[in-house]
Amino acid sequence: MTKPEQPSKEKVLEKISVQLARDLEAKVAQEDQIIREQAKRDSEIARIHAEREFEIMITELDRSNEMVEKYLSEYEQAKAGLSHDEKVELIDVLLIYQRHVAQIKKCQAQPNKPATKTKRRNFYIAILRSNAGWKAKDFKGMTFE
Repeated sequence: MTKPEQPSKEKVLEKISVQLARDLEAKVAQEDQIIREQAKRDSEIARIHAEREFEIMITELDRSNEMVEKYLSEYEQAKAGLSHDEKVELIDVLLIYQRHVAQIKKCQAQPNKPATKTKRRNFYIAILRSNAGWKAKDFKGMTFE
């Protein structure tokens, strides 16, 4: 009997390396396919989000345009509705108001002076007269302090 032929070590190693290379190529191709599908899904999701954000921006711009249009039409109506004399009168009222505001701010900026003894005495006597019916002669000879 003859011995069955055994392949040489090199041929076995070559077959194994070829098989491993095929398996590795298949695995790499499968991973590439998965990555491409994931990238495709991600790009689709990003496109959908971008469309939604774009729609939101458009609606906000429409709203702001409507507001601008509303205020512009109100301004045009007010501008068309006032005569020259009415405009001058409104400007005069505004100037008077600004002067009053300036005077108020000026007075508020000044430090308050304490009331003199005479002013305090007159103030308290006026209160006592109005509330309790006291007379000025009732306080003759009294000191304030």
